[in-house]
Amino acid sequence: YFFLVSHPTVIISGDDWGNLTSTRALYPQWGIANPIKVMPELGYPLFAKLSTALIMPLGFGFLESFSIITAIFITILLSLFLHQLFQLFNVNLSAGFLRSSIFVVFFYASIFFIFLKEGNHENLYMLWEVNITCFYHYIAPALINSALSIFVIRNYRNFDVNILKRNGVWYSSSIFFASYIAVFSSMFANIILAITCGVTLLFSLINNKLSITKTIKESTLQIFTLTAWVVAVIYEANGGRAASLGSGSLDIY
Repeated sequence: YFFLVSHPTVIISGDDWGNLTSTRALYPQWGIANPIKVMPELGYPLFAKLSTALIMPLGFGFLESFSIITAIFITILLSLFLHQLFQLFNVNLSAGFLRSSIFVVFFYASIFFIFLKEGNHENLYMLWEVNITCFYHYIAPALINSALSIFVIRNYRNFDVNILKRNGVWYSSSIFFASYIAVFSSMFANIILAITCGVTLLFSLINNKLSITKTIKESTLQIFTLTAWVVAVIYEANGGRAASLGSGSLDIY
Protein backbone atom coordinates (compact mmCIF):
# COMPACT_ATOMS: atom_id res chain seq x y z
CA TYR A 1 0.00 0.00 0.00
CA PHE A 2 2.74 2.47 0.96
CA PHE A 3 4.62 2.17 -2.35
CA LEU A 4 1.37 2.30 -4.34
CA VAL A 5 -0.52 5.13 -2.63
CA SER A 6 1.57 7.07 -0.08
CA HIS A 7 4.68 7.16 -2.26
CA PRO A 8 3.88 5.51 -5.60
CA THR A 9 6.78 3.93 -7.47
CA VAL A 10 5.88 5.12 -10.95
CA ILE A 11 7.66 5.88 -14.22
CA ILE A 12 8.19 9.65 -14.33
CA SER A 13 11.40 10.35 -16.25
CA GLY A 14 13.21 9.60 -19.48
CA ASP A 15 15.64 7.38 -17.59
CA ASP A 16 12.72 5.32 -16.31
CA TRP A 17 11.47 4.71 -19.85
CA GLY A 18 14.91 4.16 -21.35
CA ASN A 19 15.88 1.55 -18.77
CA LEU A 20 12.90 -0.59 -19.75
CA THR A 21 14.72 -1.63 -22.92
CA SER A 22 18.26 -1.75 -21.53
CA THR A 23 20.16 -5.01 -21.63
CA ARG A 24 23.48 -6.30 -20.37
CA ALA A 25 25.29 -9.52 -19.46
CA LEU A 26 24.86 -11.41 -16.19
CA TYR A 27 28.48 -10.68 -15.34
CA PRO A 28 30.53 -7.46 -14.92
CA GLN A 29 31.45 -5.83 -18.23
CA TRP A 30 34.65 -3.91 -18.76
CA GLY A 31 34.50 -0.25 -19.73
CA ILE A 32 30.74 0.31 -19.93
CA ALA A 33 28.92 3.04 -18.00
CA ASN A 34 27.91 0.76 -15.11
CA PRO A 35 30.29 -2.21 -15.22
CA ILE A 36 29.00 -4.02 -12.12
CA LYS A 37 25.30 -3.11 -11.93
CA VAL A 38 24.08 -6.56 -12.89
CA MET A 39 21.09 -6.72 -10.53
CA PRO A 40 19.49 -3.32 -11.22
CA GLU A 41 20.12 -3.24 -14.97
CA LEU A 42 18.75 -6.76 -15.46
CA GLY A 43 16.14 -6.59 -12.71
CA TYR A 44 14.46 -3.41 -13.94
CA PRO A 45 13.47 -4.67 -17.43
CA LEU A 46 12.85 -8.18 -16.04
CA PHE A 47 10.26 -6.96 -13.56
CA ALA A 48 8.72 -4.81 -16.29
CA LYS A 49 8.22 -7.95 -18.39
CA LEU A 50 6.89 -9.86 -15.39
CA SER A 51 4.38 -7.08 -14.73
CA THR A 52 2.98 -7.43 -18.25
CA ALA A 53 2.72 -11.21 -17.87
CA LEU A 54 1.43 -11.43 -14.30
CA ILE A 55 -0.30 -8.16 -13.38
CA MET A 56 -1.71 -6.71 -16.61
CA PRO A 57 -3.97 -9.74 -17.26
CA LEU A 58 -5.77 -8.81 -14.02
CA GLY A 59 -7.04 -5.63 -15.67
CA PHE A 60 -4.35 -3.10 -14.82
CA GLY A 61 -2.49 -0.84 -17.24
CA PHE A 62 1.25 -1.14 -17.78
CA LEU A 63 2.24 1.80 -15.54
CA GLU A 64 0.13 0.55 -12.65
CA SER A 65 1.26 -3.04 -13.19
CA PHE A 66 4.93 -2.07 -13.06
CA SER A 67 4.28 -0.02 -9.92
CA ILE A 68 2.54 -2.97 -8.27
CA ILE A 69 5.28 -5.49 -9.02
CA THR A 70 7.97 -3.01 -7.94
CA ALA A 71 6.11 -2.40 -4.68
CA ILE A 72 5.89 -6.17 -4.12
CA PHE A 73 9.61 -6.55 -4.87
CA ILE A 74 10.68 -3.82 -2.43
CA THR A 75 8.27 -5.14 0.21
CA ILE A 76 9.73 -8.65 -0.07
CA LEU A 77 13.28 -7.32 0.28
CA LEU A 78 12.29 -5.21 3.28
CA SER A 79 10.55 -8.22 4.85
CA LEU A 80 13.68 -10.35 4.40
CA PHE A 81 15.79 -7.63 6.00
CA LEU A 82 13.44 -7.25 8.97
CA HIS A 83 13.23 -11.04 9.38
CA GLN A 84 17.02 -11.29 9.56
CA LEU A 85 17.07 -8.41 12.03
CA PHE A 86 14.48 -10.17 14.21
CA GLN A 87 16.43 -13.43 14.07
CA LEU A 88 19.60 -11.60 15.07
CA PHE A 89 17.95 -10.18 18.18
CA ASN A 90 15.82 -13.20 19.07
CA VAL A 91 18.17 -16.10 18.30
CA ASN A 92 21.74 -14.83 18.27
CA LEU A 93 21.45 -12.16 20.96
CA SER A 94 18.80 -14.05 22.99
CA ALA A 95 16.72 -10.92 23.47
CA GLY A 96 13.47 -12.89 23.54
CA PHE A 97 10.46 -12.73 21.25
CA LEU A 98 8.84 -9.66 22.83
CA ARG A 99 11.93 -7.46 22.99
CA SER A 100 13.03 -8.57 19.53
CA SER A 101 9.61 -7.67 18.15
CA ILE A 102 9.75 -4.24 19.81
CA PHE A 103 13.19 -3.59 18.31
CA VAL A 104 12.00 -4.55 14.82
CA VAL A 105 8.77 -2.52 15.10
CA PHE A 106 10.80 0.50 16.23
CA PHE A 107 13.16 0.08 13.28
CA TYR A 108 10.23 -0.35 10.89
CA ALA A 109 8.62 2.81 12.26
CA SER A 110 11.87 4.73 11.87
CA ILE A 111 11.92 3.80 8.17
CA PHE A 112 8.46 5.07 7.29
CA PHE A 113 7.38 7.55 9.97
CA ILE A 114 10.38 9.82 10.44
CA PHE A 115 10.21 12.54 7.79
CA LEU A 116 12.74 15.17 6.82
CA LYS A 117 12.57 18.19 4.56
CA GLU A 118 15.24 19.15 2.04
CA GLY A 119 14.76 21.69 -0.72
CA ASN A 120 11.51 21.04 -2.56
CA HIS A 121 11.08 17.62 -0.96
CA GLU A 122 8.71 17.85 1.99
CA ASN A 123 8.57 14.22 3.14
CA LEU A 124 11.89 12.41 2.89
CA TYR A 125 12.02 9.04 4.65
CA MET A 126 14.65 6.31 4.91
CA LEU A 127 13.59 4.42 1.75
CA TRP A 128 12.76 7.53 -0.26
CA GLU A 129 14.03 7.85 -3.82
CA VAL A 130 13.36 10.34 -6.57
CA ASN A 131 12.11 7.86 -9.20
CA ILE A 132 11.48 4.19 -9.85
CA THR A 133 14.91 3.70 -11.47
CA CYS A 134 16.60 4.69 -8.23
CA PHE A 135 14.56 2.12 -6.31
CA TYR A 136 16.23 -0.58 -8.40
CA HIS A 137 19.66 1.04 -8.43
CA TYR A 138 19.93 2.09 -4.78
CA ILE A 139 17.10 0.95 -2.48
CA ALA A 140 17.00 -2.68 -3.66
CA PRO A 141 20.81 -3.16 -3.52
CA ALA A 142 20.91 -1.59 -0.05
CA LEU A 143 18.22 -3.94 1.26
CA ILE A 144 19.81 -7.00 -0.37
CA ASN A 145 23.26 -6.22 1.01
CA SER A 146 21.91 -5.32 4.45
CA ALA A 147 19.83 -8.49 4.77
CA LEU A 148 22.70 -10.68 3.58
CA SER A 149 25.12 -8.91 5.92
CA ILE A 150 22.95 -9.73 8.93
CA PHE A 151 22.68 -13.33 7.68
CA VAL A 152 26.49 -13.52 7.52
CA ILE A 153 26.82 -12.07 11.02
CA ARG A 154 24.36 -14.65 12.33
CA ASN A 155 25.96 -17.62 10.58
CA TYR A 156 29.59 -16.73 9.94
CA ARG A 157 30.77 -19.92 11.65
CA ASN A 158 28.55 -22.08 9.46
CA PHE A 159 30.22 -21.50 6.10
CA ASP A 160 32.69 -24.34 6.52
CA VAL A 161 33.10 -26.46 3.38
CA ASN A 162 31.80 -29.58 5.13
CA ILE A 163 28.79 -27.77 6.60
CA LEU A 164 27.87 -26.37 3.19
CA LYS A 165 28.09 -29.86 1.71
CA ARG A 166 25.74 -31.22 4.39
CA ASN A 167 23.26 -28.41 3.74
CA GLY A 168 22.94 -29.48 0.12
CA VAL A 169 23.73 -28.02 -3.27
CA TRP A 170 20.60 -25.88 -3.59
CA TYR A 171 20.99 -24.18 -0.22
CA SER A 172 24.70 -23.53 -0.63
CA SER A 173 24.34 -22.39 -4.24
CA SER A 174 21.55 -19.97 -3.34
CA ILE A 175 23.73 -18.33 -0.68
CA PHE A 176 26.64 -17.83 -3.07
CA PHE A 177 24.28 -16.60 -5.80
CA ALA A 178 22.76 -14.09 -3.37
CA SER A 179 26.27 -12.90 -2.53
CA TYR A 180 27.07 -12.53 -6.24
CA ILE A 181 23.90 -10.51 -6.84
CA ALA A 182 24.59 -8.36 -3.79
CA VAL A 183 28.16 -7.53 -4.80
CA PHE A 184 27.31 -6.86 -8.43
CA SER A 185 24.47 -4.46 -7.70
CA SER A 186 25.93 -1.17 -6.48
CA MET A 187 29.26 0.02 -5.10
CA PHE A 188 27.32 2.25 -2.72
CA ALA A 189 25.64 -0.81 -1.17
CA ASN A 190 28.07 -3.72 -1.53
CA ILE A 191 30.55 -2.05 0.82
CA ILE A 192 28.15 -3.03 3.63
CA LEU A 193 28.56 -6.71 2.81
CA ALA A 194 32.29 -6.40 2.12
CA ILE A 195 32.96 -4.86 5.53
CA THR A 196 30.80 -7.49 7.24
CA CYS A 197 32.66 -10.32 5.52
CA GLY A 198 36.02 -8.73 6.30
CA VAL A 199 35.23 -8.36 10.00
CA THR A 200 33.84 -11.90 10.36
CA LEU A 201 36.84 -13.25 8.47
CA LEU A 202 39.10 -11.49 10.97
CA PHE A 203 37.10 -12.99 13.85
CA SER A 204 37.52 -16.45 12.32
CA LEU A 205 41.26 -15.91 11.93
CA ILE A 206 41.55 -14.91 15.60
CA ASN A 207 39.38 -17.83 16.76
CA ASN A 208 41.57 -20.20 14.74
CA LYS A 209 44.71 -18.81 16.39
CA LEU A 210 45.87 -17.19 13.13
CA SER A 211 45.66 -20.46 11.19
CA ILE A 212 45.11 -19.36 7.60
CA THR A 213 44.26 -22.88 6.40
CA LYS A 214 41.48 -23.38 8.97
CA THR A 215 40.17 -19.87 8.39
CA ILE A 216 39.92 -20.36 4.63
CA LYS A 217 38.17 -23.70 5.09
CA GLU A 218 35.47 -22.32 7.38
CA SER A 219 35.02 -18.93 5.67
CA THR A 220 34.30 -19.86 2.06
CA LEU A 221 31.43 -17.39 1.64
CA GLN A 222 33.41 -14.48 3.07
CA ILE A 223 36.39 -15.22 0.84
CA PHE A 224 34.16 -15.58 -2.21
CA THR A 225 32.39 -12.31 -1.42
CA LEU A 226 35.57 -10.33 -0.79
CA THR A 227 37.16 -11.69 -3.97
CA ALA A 228 34.07 -10.70 -5.96
CA TRP A 229 34.12 -7.28 -4.30
CA VAL A 230 37.75 -6.66 -5.31
CA VAL A 231 36.82 -7.61 -8.88
CA ALA A 232 33.87 -5.20 -8.68
CA VAL A 233 36.11 -2.36 -7.49
CA ILE A 234 38.57 -2.94 -10.36
CA TYR A 235 35.79 -3.04 -12.96
CA GLU A 236 34.03 0.00 -11.53
CA ALA A 237 37.26 2.00 -11.41
CA ASN A 238 37.64 1.46 -15.15
CA GLY A 239 34.03 2.12 -16.08
CA GLY A 240 32.18 5.06 -17.55
CA ARG A 241 30.97 6.40 -14.21
CA ALA A 242 34.52 6.58 -12.89
CA ALA A 243 35.56 8.48 -16.02
CA SER A 244 32.62 10.88 -15.54
CA LEU A 245 33.58 11.42 -11.93
CA GLY A 246 37.16 12.15 -12.94
CA SER A 247 36.01 14.70 -15.49
CA GLY A 248 33.56 16.32 -13.08
CA SER A 249 30.43 15.42 -15.07
CA LEU A 250 29.02 12.55 -13.01
CA ASP A 251 25.37 11.70 -13.66
CA ILE A 252 23.88 10.36 -10.41
CA TYR A 253 21.53 8.11 -12.32
